[in-house]
Amino acid sequence: MNNKILSLTILLALPFLVFAQSHIGGQPISFTQKIDRLQQAERVPGLDMAKIEREDAQNPNRRFAAATAVDWSMENNGQWTELPNGDRIWRLEMQSDALGLAVFYDVFYLPKGATLYMYNGERTQWKGGYTAVNNPVSGRFWTGFTTGTTAVLEYYEPKAVRGEGQLHIYRVDQAYDASQFNRNGELAVSFGFGTADACNVNINCSEADAWQTEKQGICRIIVVVTAGTGFCTGSLMNNTAEDATPYILSAFHCQDGYTPEWDMFRFDFNYESPDCNNPNIAPSFTSLLGSELKAGRQENDFILLEVTEDLPTNQNFYFNGWNKDAGVPDSTVLIHHASGDIQKFSKDEDAATIFQGQINWDNDVTTPAMHHFELFLDIGTFEPGSSGCPFFDENRHVVGQLHGGNPQCTNSKTWGGRFALSWDGGGSSSTRLSDWLDPLNTGAMMQDGAFFPVGGNSIAGKVQNEGAVGLADVTLYLYDSGTLSDSTTSDATGNYSFDGLALSNNYSISLQKGGSATNGVSVIDLVKIQRHITTVESLEAPWKVIASNVSADQSISVLDVIQIRRVILSLDAAFANVENWQFFPSDYVFANISNPIALDLPTHFGVGDFTTDINNLNFVGVKSGDADGDAAVD
Repeated sequence: MNNKILSLTILLALPFLVFAQSHIGGQPISFTQKIDRLQQAERVPGLDMAKIEREDAQNPNRRFAAATAVDWSMENNGQWTELPNGDRIWRLEMQSDALGLAVFYDVFYLPKGATLYMYNGERTQWKGGYTAVNNPVSGRFWTGFTTGTTAVLEYYEPKAVRGEGQLHIYRVDQAYDASQFNRNGELAVSFGFGTADACNVNINCSEADAWQTEKQGICRIIVVVTAGTGFCTGSLMNNTAEDATPYILSAFHCQDGYTPEWDMFRFDFNYESPDCNNPNIAPSFTSLLGSELKAGRQENDFILLEVTEDLPTNQNFYFNGWNKDAGVPDSTVLIHHASGDIQKFSKDEDAATIFQGQINWDNDVTTPAMHHFELFLDIGTFEPGSSGCPFFDENRHVVGQLHGGNPQCTNSKTWGGRFALSWDGGGSSSTRLSDWLDPLNTGAMMQDGAFFPVGGNSIAGKVQNEGAVGLADVTLYLYDSGTLSDSTTSDATGNYSFDGLALSNNYSISLQKGGSATNGVSVIDLVKIQRHITTVESLEAPWKVIASNVSADQSISVLDVIQIRRVILSLDAAFANVENWQFFPSDYVFANISNPIALDLPTHFGVGDFTTDINNLNFVGVKSGDADGDAAVD
């Protein structure tokens, strides 16, 4: 057998992709309201394609998007538009010669109630809405990719938080080569999706029936380096303390030769087809943004990252086990994201071998003899984007990670760095796995995998008006000990839920609904309020009092009549002292029901003793100024 293998494929693909951080969905306001199109756009500086071609010729890792430095902010770029109710939106249009665009922020802060969307020029793709829940501790974030030469950012800011939002864009990535991102001859909307070779086997095919647990620890990694973006694969790894520290094992060459931006790496879990077939629409997935490098070594081709974003509590994550024994597996399984596509399954049904010689890789890196396993796959294959995926032995323990090889549809040959040599490799905490995966210094030879349920409980209910009709598009904010932890939006029938929550006695909820201040407000309401003031007919129901007291002074008076009249006449776009809609729990106990004029509703409502699921935490919404309750609910 040759001791040197020349011109091997290193499996890092640098593509452009669709970014899918957690968001509340919906559409930008400009899609649904009559707002003039932007009259100006920022031109993204053009790419030096001759320079890029020279760099790509020297670097075997194909690159599909290049980073361009910019200096854009809400203060100096884009256009603000005032809305009739005092809210406003900021939009920034970007034009380029690229196939797709992504936007990177080094300042990213959205106040409560604000939303951010990114969409393409044709308004056929949009990402968001991102809210205060997405605010990163570091202030760094990114959105995209959208296809086409034009992209628009749209930021909505309620009047109550005017001027609090902050966005600064330092980089725009421009896609320039979509050769590996065509689906059925067309540019993929969700880049990576549907682009893997047909001979790949989906993770939910019968061949992978026995591996449905381990797959829940596998993620697609969006590698962000100063030169562009790329796909790799990684695995959550259990440690001897079993403390759910989110360590991700992947390949060193995923970032070798570049300057990585670790805090911008993104980890996509559960990106898979629901069955064995390739779906027509890209499935959803759970994304985590940001990481720190803990250890890595080129000779063993491994990196160990720690995810910095908290694991969401709406699902269980599987932390895969490992074996640092120096032996070879009797059979080997790979679970990976070939070409950044949905999760795939590959298997060598024969015993692996330890490759005896050095390996010369295409990026002029030589790995030492005896450092890699060699496999010949019997099921499936692998591709760029599979890099870093775990090698599982027959006992479901990780024994290595994919480096590269010669992918083909039959009998693919591949090599992967040996976990046993990564354990103590390099002799320091920054070059070996032992310090991180055996923090208790137990000397264990192996560690089984485990689920770590970080939540699983839910709070759910319905938001409705005083007539028990569901209110749509109400934004509910969940706080834990006063800190915003999640948000959601009620559906068309008013139902909402917060899922996968840890048990806590410190949850509270606040609610907000937009729309026009004139919704449901008319002269009829003025007549009812005036009859109450003159004691002809009392506003006996608490909700009527809440709706009428727009001055928020706990007294129904001529002042309320004046403010409502100004809204009816369009002299004021909003009520100055109350929100457009006011909310209270359906079982709220008013302090003085015999004198509802003295109502003083809090802005946050405690959930109570949350020791199990709550399925009927219902709220009533009252439209300010609408004393007869005829406001539209959608």
